[in-house]
Amino acid sequence: MITGWFAPHGSLCESLTIRQTTAKAAAALCALFLCLPAQAKEVQSQDSQANRAQEQLGKARESLAQQALPQQPLAQPPPPFTLTLGIGAQFDSNVSVDDGDLNVRKGDESLLISVAATFTPLVTKKTTLRFGYSYEDAHNRDLNDFDLAVHSTSASLSRRFGKLTASIDYQYSHVLLGEHAYLDMHLVSPALSAFATPHLLVRASVTYLRKNFVTADRLDANTAMAGIDTYRFFAKRKGYVAAGFRVDDEWTAGPQYRYGAWQASGRTQIPIKIGKFEAKARLGYTYQRRDYREITLAIGEKRHEQRSTFSASFDLPVRSGVTFRPQTRFIYRHSNVALYDYHQRLFSATLLWKI
Repeated sequence: MITGWFAPHGSLCESLTIRQTTAKAAAALCALFLCLPAQAKEVQSQDSQANRAQEQLGKARESLAQQALPQQPLAQPPPPFTLTLGIGAQFDSNVSVDDGDLNVRKGDESLLISVAATFTPLVTKKTTLRFGYSYEDAHNRDLNDFDLAVHSTSASLSRRFGKLTASIDYQYSHVLLGEHAYLDMHLVSPALSAFATPHLLVRASVTYLRKNFVTADRLDANTAMAGIDTYRFFAKRKGYVAAGFRVDDEWTAGPQYRYGAWQASGRTQIPIKIGKFEAKARLGYTYQRRDYREITLAIGEKRHEQRSTFSASFDLPVRSGVTFRPQTRFIYRHSNVALYDYHQRLFSATLLWKI
């Protein structure tokens, strides 16, 4: 089984905020924002909340996709119950803060805490049934009103039919922002996968996502996604090179937030032997093109964006069951709305203990 991409990704917590630029650019954008009409500022503030939630979904989708991949034959069945505890720190070069109709940009450090539990009551040669719970908490040093906590429960069922594996995953997430209920999400994702060759896996999936915001009804959304991924395994399936393509269609209650998008990605996992332990290096790149269907009031035209994300992490076992994970992510976002045109750098280090 391939682990989730950049755990503690298995949850929706990709970091509270994703907004960044240099201090000079941030000041210029804030000045631009303050000059916008009140209605336009409200649109910008609410839309940035939607973008944060959408960024958080990336990890959930990737984690579910990885969990559904066929597993290698095991000499012994996996333990029915696992518990993983994590603690770490993160630096975000620029945090986007929504406070009414004003965006405040500044960098901040945060304490990361995670708990993940899985229960696998059924494992046979053909069928696997798994339940899970995870808790993710990002506690900012200064911006406490934007601390993010995510509770998630999940269920996964997979069944082999000859060379074909069918699976279905469900995940519910409850998101708190600044200790207040913020967002509820339901995600359902059926998938089919098969080995085209002994080392090449092809996986196709569709995903339905329902988002319910507590205080911003206009952002409530139904999202449909369809994607295909290929995995070329090596090193006894401990390493892989993967490529993926996905299309998204999001239909929100507020017309100005509706968009269509396509996304292409590439990533790799490389096992590295260090003494008696085996480390894992991961690299990834994702490009997304997003086109909004309605006119954005702030610019008087339809909004469009291009997003490039580079990511890297390294899993270093320090003793049995304990892993040290440094990771980084660079985001380059280009938009015809100046407020959403930014660069971001995130650095984190986490210590994970799997029981």
